[in-house]
Amino acid sequence: MVATLSIAFWLFAVRCSALRFNDIAPARDNAWSFLEHDDLQEPSHRAQRASRGVRPARPARPARPARPTRPTRPSREPEGASDEEAVAEQEPDAGPKTTPSGRKIIFIRHGKSVTNNYGTKARSFNGLSILSPFVGLGALLSSAKKVCAACICAPYQMDDYSELVSGSCNIALEKSGQDSLLSMSGYRFTGQLGSYMKKKVLAENVTAFLVSPLRRTLQTAVAAFGGIMEDNVEPEPLLHESYQTKSDLAREGRQQWGFLQALKKQMDNESKTFNEVALRSLRSQLLSQKFALELKDSYKGWPNPALEKTKINGKKKATIAFNERMRKLRRKILAKPPGTYVIVSHGGIGSYFFPGNQLENLAVVVGELNNDYESDTAMHSYELASKRWGLRLPGWRGESSFQVVRRSLGLKPGRSRGTTSTD
Repeated sequence: MVATLSIAFWLFAVRCSALRFNDIAPARDNAWSFLEHDDLQEPSHRAQRASRGVRPARPARPARPARPTRPTRPSREPEGASDEEAVAEQEPDAGPKTTPSGRKIIFIRHGKSVTNNYGTKARSFNGLSILSPFVGLGALLSSAKKVCAACICAPYQMDDYSELVSGSCNIALEKSGQDSLLSMSGYRFTGQLGSYMKKKVLAENVTAFLVSPLRRTLQTAVAAFGGIMEDNVEPEPLLHESYQTKSDLAREGRQQWGFLQALKKQMDNESKTFNEVALRSLRSQLLSQKFALELKDSYKGWPNPALEKTKINGKKKATIAFNERMRKLRRKILAKPPGTYVIVSHGGIGSYFFPGNQLENLAVVVGELNNDYESDTAMHSYELASKRWGLRLPGWRGESSFQVVRRSLGLKPGRSRGTTSTD
């Protein structure tokens, strides 16, 4: 019953709609009958919308004229150049270019110094920043006192012939921190490491030993290689550490010669070898006028030089003066004949030769100098000596150098003593 009513209602609605459409259609046709006259035009779309009471639409904006095409830049290709040459000129630089120079480098950072002890102890109290300087200063003085017990501390009293009369056995002058010495442990490990790697160094047929003029690097070179050095050892002023504190300021050549004489006496008492030929070669160079002038020239503003590294956003950045000194150093080494050069220097100098890496004390790196003068890249290639020679030697900073050296000597590594500084 309900279904029948629904169908009837639906049929009725359809019928009504058809009747309504038939009534409207004639009226609609009459309304547009004027279009049959030829003198009349069809009303625009705007008029039609207005006749129905609809708001006319906004007129369309005129089309924007096309932008004139940019004239092509004339090619800079020289006449006669091939397409391959033109493409090669547009390719981006692949990176720093290096070329082999025939100058092999064995770079060694000095042993642990008295000022390194200061930094190590101070950083071990990083949670108590107020106590850090006092703890570090205590470690420095304690270490210096042990070193000076061997009477190798400044000042060095010499006669008119620059022969040592006596060295100092107290720490009065060492308290300033200028040109620090190796600590006792640093000196001991340096000698042991030199004995451990001596055969490998001799096998390299060393052309020359280039040593920083600071006492800790002279001490490292002599303690490690004093028995195999001859007249091929050169104190090189340009190799001194990037100046930041007094520990990076070398003493004058006469005082450094006095130190070497005191060190020779200490090594004789310990039955260690310091070749007399090497000692006399160092004497003639350190007392020369040439060395004095080069040393002062290597420090801008001697005897109160300007800093060669500054902190920017908490990070140390090398100054222009430091980079210029390093370029001068590289040119000087490249001017030497091809061969193998052992460089005994500092962590700051190592950061220039091996950018992005920091060296442990007594770290050894082997490589070849870059021969391209125009490039700021110092090395053509390099790798840790531990990998090249198959020996357990200190390398990049991470593990304590004492742990690495003790392990290389077959001893227990012991507890880490913290990270060393870059002095």
